[in-house]
Amino acid sequence: MNNRSEKYLNSKIRLLLILLLTLCVFGIYILNPDRTYGVLDKDDIKLNSKSAIAIDVETGNVLFEKDASKKIYPASTLNILTALVALEEGDLKDEITVSKNALEGQKNGGTNIGLKEDEKIVLEDALYGMLLESANDAAIAIGEHYGNGSMKDFAKLMNKKAKKLGLDNSHFVNSYGFFDEDQYTTVEDLAKLTRKAIKNEKLLEILSSPTYTLEKTNKRNTPLKINSTHKMFPGKEFSFESFVGGKTGFIEEAGNNLISLFKKDNRMILLVLSGPELKKPIYEDTKALFELIDKEYEVTSLSKDGSDKSFSDLIVDEDYPFEKLSKGMDEKIDVFMPVNATKSKIEFSIDNKLTLPVAKGDIIGYQVVKYKDDIIAKNPIVANEDYTKLSHIMHILFILLKYLLILIVIAVLALLGYREYLKRKRRKAKGMYRKKLKPKKYKPMKKEKRLFK
Repeated sequence: MNNRSEKYLNSKIRLLLILLLTLCVFGIYILNPDRTYGVLDKDDIKLNSKSAIAIDVETGNVLFEKDASKKIYPASTLNILTALVALEEGDLKDEITVSKNALEGQKNGGTNIGLKEDEKIVLEDALYGMLLESANDAAIAIGEHYGNGSMKDFAKLMNKKAKKLGLDNSHFVNSYGFFDEDQYTTVEDLAKLTRKAIKNEKLLEILSSPTYTLEKTNKRNTPLKINSTHKMFPGKEFSFESFVGGKTGFIEEAGNNLISLFKKDNRMILLVLSGPELKKPIYEDTKALFELIDKEYEVTSLSKDGSDKSFSDLIVDEDYPFEKLSKGMDEKIDVFMPVNATKSKIEFSIDNKLTLPVAKGDIIGYQVVKYKDDIIAKNPIVANEDYTKLSHIMHILFILLKYLLILIVIAVLALLGYREYLKRKRRKAKGMYRKKLKPKKYKPMKKEKRLFK
């Protein structure tokens, strides 16, 4: 091989290597399972936290994640599940009697609100104590009360609820979060749990409260002011303007866990982080992550999708009752999406949920917006009037009657046409008959020429 051929071959090899490297990088970018529906990747920000997740509360869409399905120990963040179960099993005014066993939560520096044996406290105050101060004594008292004296039975209620919520990588053994090898979760499951919990107005109110005053009890003669342990509330060490509320959790075996809610453009953004042994790094991570989301995402109003279709264009393809009942719906829809979103990737659709009868104001379906196949908005469509099965039957009868009248008109016209055809046919036949009967004129025979004279 001469020198020229060798150089040519080397240049081709280099070109091939560059091409393969480019494809590999591009493939990693596209196929990376940690990428979200938007623009953020775990490499876009350096976090001290071992696992983290950020979601849009309205849709549940993941905006960012880092090892979100990694096993962690929940500590006091599981108090949110304790509260959710208690509110389903009881009432805010239920009176709870504190047992001697509940005081075990006060030992070894366990956070508490100083409850005493045989003290009577209403569930509402116990929930505030548990969720603001991470009070172990209040959490144990709640678990024992709704577990009929058995923490084991209350844990069964917790796991039953967890399964219903789709917390597939979680298991719980107590209501207060003390370490147990068999009590674990993930930041992804904690996000699912919190998203569900804050749909309960009371739980959102508690988690959003920086302070609360407990009422007097049979063992305490004065009210008791308590404070949230979350340090992003106004006046706290890591206060942040967009912060709404949240929940802390700490055990030595797991380090710090932090659940935080933020407001952005009238949307709620939920962040769950886990891992750092010290408090400062997890708060700094939370602040930095929300600031990144605030920069990379926005709420925008859409009236048409990437195919230039509006919701009105889609409604005409639905059945008559849905089309009738959805008239007047808002044509514009607000969505939370990446700042530099590709419009062609936006898709509108209608999710028809209509079942008769419906009353005015009932939800009959949803306006759905997808971006890159992920739902980024789902607005309810409400009925603009009452519509019963009888109304639908009358409508069907009206349609049938309309088509029947059309068929009758067509049949009458066809019959008249056929009659006219028969008349013409008879007239034609009669004319031919007369023509046959008409006598022929006699023509005299020509005289034959004689051949011989």
